[in-house]
Amino acid sequence: MANTRPKQTISHWQPSIQTSWSLASILSALRQHMTGDMSRTAQMWRSMGEDDEIPSSMQKLVNAILKAPFTIECEDEAIKLQTEELHKKIIPDAQLYSIIETKVAMGVSIGVLQWVTTEGVWYPVLKFLDPEFSFYDAERNTWRYMARECMFDVTPGDGLWFLHTDGDYGFYRGVIRALARLWYFKQATFRDWNRYNERHGLPIVKAYVPLNSESNEKKDFVDDVQDMGSEGVVGLPRDTDEWSSYDLELLEPTDQSWQTFQAAIERADRKIKILLEGANLGSEVASTGANRAAAETHEKSIDRIKAKAIAQRLSEDIQVQIFAPFVRLNFGEGKEVPYPCWTTDPPEDKNQKATAISSLATGFATFGTAGYTIENLEEVAGQYGLELTFVKPEPIEPKPVGKKLSLASGDEADGALEGVEYADRVADTTGLEAARLMRADVKTLMLMVRAATSYPDLDNRIRVAFGQADPSALADLLEQAMTLAQLDGRYAVVKDAQSEPV
Repeated sequence: MANTRPKQTISHWQPSIQTSWSLASILSALRQHMTGDMSRTAQMWRSMGEDDEIPSSMQKLVNAILKAPFTIECEDEAIKLQTEELHKKIIPDAQLYSIIETKVAMGVSIGVLQWVTTEGVWYPVLKFLDPEFSFYDAERNTWRYMARECMFDVTPGDGLWFLHTDGDYGFYRGVIRALARLWYFKQATFRDWNRYNERHGLPIVKAYVPLNSESNEKKDFVDDVQDMGSEGVVGLPRDTDEWSSYDLELLEPTDQSWQTFQAAIERADRKIKILLEGANLGSEVASTGANRAAAETHEKSIDRIKAKAIAQRLSEDIQVQIFAPFVRLNFGEGKEVPYPCWTTDPPEDKNQKATAISSLATGFATFGTAGYTIENLEEVAGQYGLELTFVKPEPIEPKPVGKKLSLASGDEADGALEGVEYADRVADTTGLEAARLMRADVKTLMLMVRAATSYPDLDNRIRVAFGQADPSALADLLEQAMTLAQLDGRYAVVKDAQSEPV
């Protein structure tokens, strides 16, 4: 057991908030971000939390990792058990959420390890640090953090600091560079749309006054119209000449220009979802039928691919910067370091797999019917998790047909009765033999029926599979059965004729 870990306190200042962002201030913050200064973009990211799409899309991406099955991979059982027992305390989900979110948004995320002890075991507790007080020192090739105590150099792997980024210039890859413009574009469009609604939501009132009326009367009439508010009654004098009377008319917009605002906001939302999740199909299509199936497919595949890459990088940083100091401190140098693993792959779709296997079997049968042999059958089946074992079919022993035409047990036997019994046996034997000959074809046909999606599809499958089929074997069988039936009939007639009294 190593010596106890000295505790060191690192506390950040109270984060600031900037509520008003113009396009100029956004571009200025982004230029500052590209120099490695996170202060302005961190403030902007907090303001972007007021958007109606960005937080939910980010939450969906982060939860795709944190809600995935989690395991600790380690061959050393003692280290594995200790890590599994303490990992919820070492890397709390709440802190990991902020770590992942900030790394995706800003391209870099910084945390600090606070060491505590329990029952003689020292373990670190990850604490997220606000990125507003961090910047990249290009001359020294290191990240620095401005805490209340002093300015610190971020040195990942020393047991105190946790740095989650992609290379020295990982902040270049923060999605905030693209999100900021979309976010501003949405805010500007909302502002213009509200102005449009304010102007066109209440129709303009056109007040007509007689040209030859008194000025005081005109003024009083216009004042009454302006003051009526929700009271929609105005007294209007009228005479026979419409040009010498008072009148009111509503001027309402007739075009559909408001649709441009809606289309612009919807486009921005789509781009935001693609940036954060990797797809937008899951939230835009209907929730029934084929559309629902397509949405579920994207939920399980496209979004998960992005989450898998993020989870893998996070696992590597936790292993090197958090679990490695934990193992050295409690188990000594040279011990195996456990690897945290979030299984973000989608669960196996059993219905989809069953459909694929059915289609595979249909394809095999079709190739066999066409006269082709699949050389790598076991290899292809293994890709679908199938283990093939060949079972040799038991041969069908046909009943003797045509070898003994005489069934008489005595001279009194009726020829017609014997003929019927013999014909029945010929039919039974012929049916069994026909079933044996057509077994493969019937199996192929049943697979086609299950795999077909429509009657034209089934018709096309049958034509392809049986277009070149050879019916000669079945034809020979039927010819033999018919010949035996004819001979049996003649035998019965002759026997009955011989038994009749002269």
